[in-house]
Amino acid sequence: MTITIFSDASHAHVKPVGSYAYWIEGPYGAVKESGAFTSPCQNATEAEIKAIANALAACLAAGWDDVQSIVVNCDSLPAMHLIQKGGKNKSPGAHYGALYCNYLIHGLQLKYGIPGISFRHIKAHSGRGDPRSLRNNWCDKEAKKELNKALSQLRA
Repeated sequence: MTITIFSDASHAHVKPVGSYAYWIEGPYGAVKESGAFTSPCQNATEAEIKAIANALAACLAAGWDDVQSIVVNCDSLPAMHLIQKGGKNKSPGAHYGALYCNYLIHGLQLKYGIPGISFRHIKAHSGRGDPRSLRNNWCDKEAKKELNKALSQLRA
């Protein structure tokens, strides 16, 4: 069985606030979640990495068996590059988030006996009606909704 992850994040440029949404398709149907990050978020790449980390952590916590592969679909090339190859980012949170993602990936490899996970870039706001685009659009809308909620709570 292949587990397919779709994730997206939103980041407020005026405040260090971010939010996430993910959609995971696994052996027992879809798992969807969204929310605001509980720690500050300095830039969009950090937000995207934290969104991927939340989805990976959900996969690690799930009680699935017979997982043969995991595919992460994301619209952020910088986030995927930082997780896969390392490198630098203006935000220390992005760097440490990428390290945490690799820790989670290692845990998934051990749990499911898989060699690694695959990352696939998905074009955001493409207007296509294919399943990948529809799931990415859902994540985008949910993350924006959660960001607006978090910003409203800060104003109150």
